[in-house]
Amino acid sequence: MITVVVKAKTMVAENVCHLVLEPMDGSTLPRWEPGAHIQLQLTPDINRSYSLCGALNASHYEIAVLRDPMSRGGSSFVHDKLNLNSELQISEPKNLFPLNSQINPCVFFAAGIGITPIIPMIERCMNEGRSTVLYYCARTPSEAAFLHQLQVTMPTDALHVHFTQEHEGKRLDIPTCFKHITHESHVYVCGPSRFIDDVMANGKRIGLPEPQLHTEYFAAMHHETSADHEFEVQLVSSGAIYTVSQDESILSTLEDNDIFIPVSCEEGICGTCVIGLVEGEADHRDVYLSDEEKASMKHITPCCSRARSKRLVLDI
Repeated sequence: MITVVVKAKTMVAENVCHLVLEPMDGSTLPRWEPGAHIQLQLTPDINRSYSLCGALNASHYEIAVLRDPMSRGGSSFVHDKLNLNSELQISEPKNLFPLNSQINPCVFFAAGIGITPIIPMIERCMNEGRSTVLYYCARTPSEAAFLHQLQVTMPTDALHVHFTQEHEGKRLDIPTCFKHITHESHVYVCGPSRFIDDVMANGKRIGLPEPQLHTEYFAAMHHETSADHEFEVQLVSSGAIYTVSQDESILSTLEDNDIFIPVSCEEGICGTCVIGLVEGEADHRDVYLSDEEKASMKHITPCCSRARSKRLVLDI
């Protein structure tokens, strides 16, 4: 972990806090690529991931955090407890949402705080002279973080902004957007689950192959839990068998039995807790694994996924 200090804290949109983080010892921070995120150890029990959104060649890191009214402690801690010169521990950058290294045209869709990983991607594309288009959605202009920065740096015909409040609550017409997207384009989308799913569905509708469709989820998908049932998990290493009750997760069951694995978001978004699945049929509820990975039944996210079979054999 790296110890950093909060060198600046400002509000860049309604309920969006922007932090500048510098290494406490003055050392050089690890380099990172567009789409990367860092994990913040906010308290011993709260570890959250946030996308890097500053300049790629800066000597500091920048993140922006939306205050979530349903916060489990992360966003409220950043907004209410972190101040100038606050110290905290962060991880080295990790990238689960990389920008492809080819010269294909890039089309970006961002909704709300989903703009954060997109900003450095646009910087890289524009520096390389790649064809770049952004569709940026927010409820109101006051809620659109970094809008002025984008208006200054992007050509007017490349930036398309949609405020639902100004369109009588109507969402962006995504099918119309895809009429202008070529088949060699790479599409990147970040925002609420429904927004991402609509963009992905339209990308598949026009025949874009999965490797050209890139997603970053910030929130877990809703799953009906009324039909959840009890099941067992068995560990390959010891052969031990534990019962996962209807209202417990695999992760909490393991922790109750002093078996701990790395975890961060606890919602099936970040992939930190992914473990091997040796036997059994999983009920995948994460947004991290691809459709192919889920179908292969070789991995599972124990923080949120469950079992369709009576027992899962885990590679731990």
